Amino acid sequence: MRKAATSILTMAAILCFAMPLSAAKAEVISKTRYKRHTVYGSTPASLVMSMNRFPIRQPGKEVVMGLLEMEPSFSYVPVRNANGCRVGALKTRIEFTITLPHARAQSRLDPATRRLWTRFVATVKHHELTHRRYFLDYAARYEARAKRVAAPTCAGVDKALARIAEEEYAKAQRQNDQLDRHDGAEVDNLPLFVAARRGPEIAGNDPRRLAQTRP
Repeated sequence: MRKAATSILTMAAILCFAMPLSAAKAEVISKTRYKRHTVYGSTPASLVMSMNRFPIRQPGKEVVMGLLEMEPSFSYVPVRNANGCRVGALKTRIEFTITLPHARAQSRLDPATRRLWTRFVATVKHHELTHRRYFLDYAARYEARAKRVAAPTCAGVDKALARIAEEEYAKAQRQNDQLDRHDGAEVDNLPLFVAARRGPEIAGNDPRRLAQTRP
């Protein structure tokens, strides 16, 4: 069986250092929506085969079972004074989209398979929500640093804020990469995958057949 990472993170970064903005305080506003990715099959083996044969597509990426995408935007009110420019009101917005596997035949799964599937989806969701937490922490760190920024010009403030956003994003990505390595190493040991390797659909219990057989 080809190892499947539990998430791929795509950042569609929109650094909108814009004006005007009415508010006196920094705040992180987030919104999360969920999408379903259809998985075919009614047994552990056929469900796993479907996820490998028909993954959530990401160019150049491995097979994935769950996906977190985010689109952040940062805006602030520049305050000009005799010393130059500083950050006034600050607002950060992040829109998250989480794609989770959904069994098309869920209502027809036998009780044992349904329990395995439900546990698996909960594991994937927890993984993606952990990635979301890392990004929310990233936004909070950005705001804590950004509200103290001042420069001789507002263009200099823009550059400083962009640099802070990049630095804090890099920290979040290191956390995300570590999480993916840890959870990705455990994929084969998930109960659904263990049961799949025992299924009669897999000739000789050869794990490679999971990625070769259409459900």
